[in-house]
Amino acid sequence: MILALFGGSKDQRRTPLAEGEQLIAAFGGIEMDLTEAPLQEQTYMSALAFCGGIKLLVPRGTDVVFSGFSLMGGREYRHADDEQNQDHYATIHLNSVAVMGGIEVVEV
Repeated sequence: MILALFGGSKDQRRTPLAEGEQLIAAFGGIEMDLTEAPLQEQTYMSALAFCGGIKLLVPRGTDVVFSGFSLMGGREYRHADDEQNQDHYATIHLNSVAVMGGIEVVEV
């Protein structure tokens, strides 16, 4: 679990994620870079942003399946800009709640 309360956390992961990894940002921010992490074919995570923000960087070819809700906040998945055909790498199932905050997943 990564918890950011009234502050920030930046993590460049190079080890496998724990099943059900949790990210919680309240009045703070979290940036987690998974571009060098060995992802399993199916990964399950949860994210809660309350008056804060969470940014998740994922490698190209990663699909993200969002579940959850936003209340006066937002959730977004931004694909890489290039139009090349990409092989499917992994799928992240992200149970996410954004309340007056934001959760952004960026494919890099």
